[in-house]
Amino acid sequence: MGFVLLGADIWLSRIYADRTGVIGSIVLEGLTIAAWVALWEAVANLLIQWVPHHRDIRVYRRLSAAEVIFRRTFRKSGNR
Repeated sequence: MGFVLLGADIWLSRIYADRTGVIGSIVLEGLTIAAWVALWEAVANLLIQWVPHHRDIRVYRRLSAAEVIFRRTFRKSGNR
């Protein structure tokens, strides 16, 4: 979404570069800020929240590759 907003901002800035007034400039700047906020959220998720997920993925891969052994155990007490 951030790349779409940024692309739209760049495209609209080139089209209306000389024709925008104060309101147009504010709208284009607002679109730029919205694009960077959306991109920042995606980058933060990738860089900051990736570490715990990566750790979980490693643990689950090790668990799925572990050998499973079934053992039958008997109680030593006389009560059955």
